[in-house]
Amino acid sequence: MGGFLGIGGSSSKTDRGNTLQGWSALKNIFSWAIPTGKEATGQALGYWENLMGGNRAARRAAVAPEINAATATSDAAKRQLATSGTARGGGVNEVSQRRESDLMAKVDNLLFGVAPAAARETGAVGSDVLGKGITTAGTLSGQASGARASDYAINQDTVGKVTGAISGLLAGFFG
Repeated sequence: MGGFLGIGGSSSKTDRGNTLQGWSALKNIFSWAIPTGKEATGQALGYWENLMGGNRAARRAAVAPEINAATATSDAAKRQLATSGTARGGGVNEVSQRRESDLMAKVDNLLFGVAPAAARETGAVGSDVLGKGITTAGTLSGQASGARASDYAINQDTVGKVTGAISGLLAGFFG
């Protein structure tokens, strides 16, 4: 709105323009950030949900480094046993069977241990997304409320200046 008798108007237009420019920038950020964040969050949740589910292949892929290390240790023990030159009976069979059982137990522990960690991570992702959404909503509503208060204050200031100018003119004519 233009000024009356050269009073007011320009600063409120500038403030309003800056507010609108800020909202436009926020809109652009959200237009990019929300889909990007949604995709990344969806991928993370999908990964953790796969590990929580009954998909043994997904769990195995997640703990592959640990399984490979346990298998390498077991294979080394197997090679050492084979090179010791002992007979195939008696104690060698028992050691070989125990080694295989130990390896399978380690692999199962790794696979079953992934589900609780996946559940924690899934909860953390959800909690983080919810927390950021609440914070953003609060920030935006606070900014909107602040903009309304600023606009009202500018309006009241302009009204006061106009009223003062009119009073001064009337006093000049009738005083």
